[in-house]
Amino acid sequence: MRKVFAFIGSPLKEASNTSTITKMLLDRLVELDESIEYEILTSGHVRIDHCRGCWTCMTRGFCPRDEHDDMGMLREKMLMADFIILGSPVYIMHISGQMKIFIDRLCAWFHLIRLAGKPGLTVATTASQGSRRFMNTSACSCVRWASSLSAISIRMVISRS
Repeated sequence: MRKVFAFIGSPLKEASNTSTITKMLLDRLVELDESIEYEILTSGHVRIDHCRGCWTCMTRGFCPRDEHDDMGMLREKMLMADFIILGSPVYIMHISGQMKIFIDRLCAWFHLIRLAGKPGLTVATTASQGSRRFMNTSACSCVRWASSLSAISIRMVISRS
């Protein structure tokens, strides 16, 4: 059995285009390999406090905020997963604020390369433009940096009629 964990930086939960596309992708993957299990959580499902810039994560190896919100649980899910998906809608040509808070809270993991060798991909959705910049900078860079992986980036543009 292989475990996939997806975190989507959208407050819209299952109504999010990014969550919907990620679920479609994972459902298709399960059709091809029934041993795959997955879980998708969005920022609408969890509470993640802002990073307070205290640097406890760097100096003592843990974040004191993890006891007060769901970030500790999200870290555990990423560590237990065989594959990680991080997704975000594109807001003003960048990741969502919710995804930025999530990434900020992983600061020490980026510096310590905590997820080294863990495969994964990033997913971005946009109603117009900005996905190329998103994929070339923000989340993809953070994911690659945090895990030292060769992430597959999927750019999907959602057209609203």
